[in-house]
Amino acid sequence: MTPNASINVSVSNHYREPMYDSEIISQGLLGEHVEIVERKPLFTRIRQSDNYISWVSSDQVVEGDVANGTSLLVTSHFMKINKEPFSGSECIRDGVIGCRLQAIGERDGWYRVVLPDSIEGWGQKKHFGSNPVMDIERLSAINAAVGNNVQIRIDANQGWTAKEAVNISNELSRRKIPIELIEQPVRAADFEGLRTVRNRSSFPVFADESIFSPRDALDLISMNGVDGINIKLMKCGGIYNGLKIAAIAESAGIPCMIGSMMESHISVTAAAHFAAGKTVIRSYDLDAPLFCSFNPAKGGISY
Repeated sequence: MTPNASINVSVSNHYREPMYDSEIISQGLLGEHVEIVERKPLFTRIRQSDNYISWVSSDQVVEGDVANGTSLLVTSHFMKINKEPFSGSECIRDGVIGCRLQAIGERDGWYRVVLPDSIEGWGQKKHFGSNPVMDIERLSAINAAVGNNVQIRIDANQGWTAKEAVNISNELSRRKIPIELIEQPVRAADFEGLRTVRNRSSFPVFADESIFSPRDALDLISMNGVDGINIKLMKCGGIYNGLKIAAIAESAGIPCMIGSMMESHISVTAAAHFAAGKTVIRSYDLDAPLFCSFNPAKGGISY
């Protein structure tokens, strides 16, 4: 691959065919280097570094490099970009998980970053990945605080390479830290990397961002690339596709968990009903409404 272009938005959708109603099969991140394979008026066909080929809106890819400096991957759903480097400072933006920001400085556990619209702000280092050594130490500290009777679920949010994920898994196993599962250790489109981690990890490996559709589930399970699937109705297209994914996983003997995006009680209640009717769904992560400032509806899921 000879990169000759870059993604110029925080997160870009990549389609199977050059049309907006086509299946989304991958995503790109700000500053990611890609190779242009073919151009059309509205869409550009690209090849990513893992040789994944897809179509992206032409206005989301530019020739050359979009920025200089250190690129940082946002790995937290709850990141805030503040005006100053301390927690009580004014929040000027919400961070978007999976996007890359350019670092131009650091101070006392914070990075000074440049957003896609050229606004500058400060983000806490703990929301950026990856630092495998620090990840191991943080997990060790959590284990020391809660004890071995509490199993830990790891959600790497695409923050590691396959090699990093295997090394982290092996070290956590050596330290005898009780890990229930590792969720999405590598980037969404890296099915081979996911399979590598699954085959060499001491713990079950679950896919999240890799599963946008029933076809993704079928492909990943067919290549023995995953031990489990996190189904999110908002991600996969609703209950209809969620049922398909659950059926594919159940037929293959693959357990599932139910998750949520940043959603209100309304959609998370639907996810809870969905999960209650499927024995293949054995784990739950439906805490999104706890982050809402108010509940827009009466009733529904409660905590």
